[in-house]
Amino acid sequence: LEGDMNAGVAAEVDNSGLLSSPLPQYPENEGLSCWSQPPHDIFHVRSVTYLQDRVKEPSGPAPLQCRGVDVWINDNPERHIARHPAVLGGKLNDKDTFLVNFLLPFGNFVAYFDIPPLDQFPPKLRDVWSKFLQGDQQYRDARLKLLPVVAEGPWIVKAAVGPGKSPALLGKVIPLQYFFRDPTPDKKGVYEVDVIITASSIAK
Repeated sequence: LEGDMNAGVAAEVDNSGLLSSPLPQYPENEGLSCWSQPPHDIFHVRSVTYLQDRVKEPSGPAPLQCRGVDVWINDNPERHIARHPAVLGGKLNDKDTFLVNFLLPFGNFVAYFDIPPLDQFPPKLRDVWSKFLQGDQQYRDARLKLLPVVAEGPWIVKAAVGPGKSPALLGKVIPLQYFFRDPTPDKKGVYEVDVIITASSIAK
């Protein structure tokens, strides 16, 4: 009888406020607590003639498309979060994936990106990507950049972040940690970068 009562109580619990992993993609969940893929051309990158005229141009499509986003609330944000079976709804290992794990004061913000086969990369990007994977800590820290853009938000925040033309070299002010696992016949490749914002007073 006690077991039946407990089951009944559990069935009446309202789980409508709980979020899934990964977070829903807009416009799911009535547009609340979700993520979306911004247009690629809001980001500006160096043009072919940049070294001569310093002109940047709108970016083309990114070769690594976002698979999903997770937010984990935790007083002690996790490093090497890819080892946890719950991330990305338990489907992390279905595809070769590059993930960026931001360790924040309130938990983890994680973005997952699908890695296409190497022969589908544009030739120049193929070389850049391969060298990044094969490089050591110093090599990677000197090249991994974040290009921030505020698509919607207060004017003062947009002004502070900028129009998406000035990338930030993450490893210069924030400790980074890399957990790379190359693919094998039995497992997909998983390449995690931990951005340890909790260790940087500037980033906080």
